[in-house]
Amino acid sequence: MPLLRDHFARYRPLVTATALGAAAAVHDQTAGLLASRRQAGIIARVRDNALITLGRTWAQLNAALLAAVAAHQGFRQNDTG
Repeated sequence: MPLLRDHFARYRPLVTATALGAAAAVHDQTAGLLASRRQAGIIARVRDNALITLGRTWAQLNAALLAAVAAHQGFRQNDTG
């Protein structure tokens, strides 16, 4: 079991990065939808709470992606060291 756990632990950061990529795509799609609705005149402006939420989620996505990259680098260093 420890061998299996160690083996799959190497792939967790990569799976996390893939999931974060999908979340970033949803984030971009949402931002694009808001922008297109504003340009079409459907909404007069994007509300502050929507902009705050978009900014906060973008920062969270970036922080999580950096954590996944750091975890992956940690595994790579342990493999060579």
